[in-house]
Amino acid sequence: MHNVVLQTTQNVMQKSPFIFVNCDEVTTIDNQSWLSIHVYVTKEWERVLILLNLQHVVDGTTFNNLTPLIVKNLMEFGSLNETNLANKLVCFGVDGVIVFQGVKNVIIPQIM
Repeated sequence: MHNVVLQTTQNVMQKSPFIFVNCDEVTTIDNQSWLSIHVYVTKEWERVLILLNLQHVVDGTTFNNLTPLIVKNLMEFGSLNETNLANKLVCFGVDGVIVFQGVKNVIIPQIM
């Protein structure tokens, strides 16, 4: 069953011209870190949600670690290579966590 779901996911992702990657990092009660990677794609003009992976994060939750994990999952479970990704419209969303802003992050003061 896993192989059928994986193959279907890969086929849909390869054919879709648009990919929206949504990530949420959570810490479990035993202080383990997990990254939920969801992907929205378009299939026959409809938006399809795919849970790409629930990735265990072992080397920290910094931008320098999470970005390669996300790309690795897109390549491994989405069967996308650098050329596939470069030819797609890719959008990325998170729940406001500042670590995803990377080395150029700034803290924007809230307007009262």
